[in-house]
Amino acid sequence: MRRTGRRVSAVLALACVFGVSAAPAYADRHHGPTAADVARAKAAAAAKADQAGQARAKLALADAHLGQLQQQTQAAIANYQAAMTRLAAAQQVAARAALALQAANQKVLDQQHAIAAFAASAYRSGGNLGMWSALLTADGPKTFLDSANAISSISANQSDVLSRMRAARVVQTLAQQEAASALSNVQKAADASKSARDKAESAVATQQQQVTVIAGEKADLESQARSASAHARAVAHEYAVNLAAARAAREAALRRKALGQGGVDQENPTAVTGGPRPPATAAQGREAVAFATQQLGKPYEWGASGPSTYDCSGLTMMSWNSAGIGIDHWSVAQYGEGTHVSRVDLRPGDLVFFAYNTSDASTIHHVGIYVGNGQMIDAPHTGAYVRYDYAFRSDYIGATRP
Repeated sequence: MRRTGRRVSAVLALACVFGVSAAPAYADRHHGPTAADVARAKAAAAAKADQAGQARAKLALADAHLGQLQQQTQAAIANYQAAMTRLAAAQQVAARAALALQAANQKVLDQQHAIAAFAASAYRSGGNLGMWSALLTADGPKTFLDSANAISSISANQSDVLSRMRAARVVQTLAQQEAASALSNVQKAADASKSARDKAESAVATQQQQVTVIAGEKADLESQARSASAHARAVAHEYAVNLAAARAAREAALRRKALGQGGVDQENPTAVTGGPRPPATAAQGREAVAFATQQLGKPYEWGASGPSTYDCSGLTMMSWNSAGIGIDHWSVAQYGEGTHVSRVDLRPGDLVFFAYNTSDASTIHHVGIYVGNGQMIDAPHTGAYVRYDYAFRSDYIGATRP
């Protein structure tokens, strides 16, 4: 069968027009995305977008609450400042009361000294006996009257001293009460306003931390939403490209059947000229395996054929190129570019293929290079690396020898 490779080139050109690059990884999948994958990716993107929207709303509420708390804090600070002004005035009153208290104390002390002096004098004069002694020893009436008036004056002075002492003590008590009351009441008010201010400032600090946390969550969710949206677009994009490739393969198969050239086992064409070539040898198969082994651990990239990244058909193409045999960069085309071999006749280097429908070669979606013992080396999917895998999965459709 003669092939020009034009259909393959057309499909690859279509992929270039779509701008396909590395697509997202699909868990436990070794092929492109399905319609269900597209639906799941879109649903995940919508869910992430909803979460991001909820985070934005939550942040708006938190910001509004923070604004209210800040206003309350400003009011509490104003009240505290007013209380401190009142406290300063009360402290001035207390200072004046302290001065009055000091003066009263001095008066009490002075009166105590006066009483002590009077008592000492009375003791020295013998108390009331001194009055009779003065009268008995008087030189005459005039002297007696003078002595009597002096004693009366002393008695009156004693009474006055006692009265002034009682008054000083009253003033002293009032001054003490005024000072204590002024400071106590205003200090309580100041303490209360300070406590309110501290609580308000603490609430603002706590809410500010909450706003910061929510803002971080919002940014993270928005980033996740963007990633999920990009993922959904990439999945849908790759799905569309795969559908186009499958359609092209089916059309090619129908054309070959119409021309009576459906027997892909009849010839062994080359990818470059479409002409016949001799079948690959076992030594060439080992060379292809050796090349594939050297690529282990390199990342998958859709449409890549080395040297640092590969997709599935890019890896098999370059492996066989290293052995001197050219094949197309497309798994469906590679299935028709060699001699079909049964599973029991497989040898290292043979290509093993996998399809959505194992009775329809046009649905082939993956290819690996067989290495023996039921194992293959392949480039599985985006997010994975060239690696060893089991060769005979449930979607295994067959094998060819280039």
